[in-house]
Amino acid sequence: MSLYRVVGPRAYREHQPNTVFEASLDQAAVARAVARGDLVEIERSRPAIQPERYTPPQGWHTEQQEG
Repeated sequence: MSLYRVVGPRAYREHQPNTVFEASLDQAAVARAVARGDLVEIERSRPAIQPERYTPPQGWHTEQQEG
């Protein structure tokens, strides 16, 4: 999740102007909101584990089915 501040004169996704919120937003939507002047990205989170690089522990699938 990343931190954002609503800087425009109207609410952004139910967050009122001048508020800070945490969310996982589509980066294309963030870019459009920033370009319009509605949003500022304060801090972008970067997951430590990338989904495509994670492998479950060996035998995890069979353990889950048994338990």
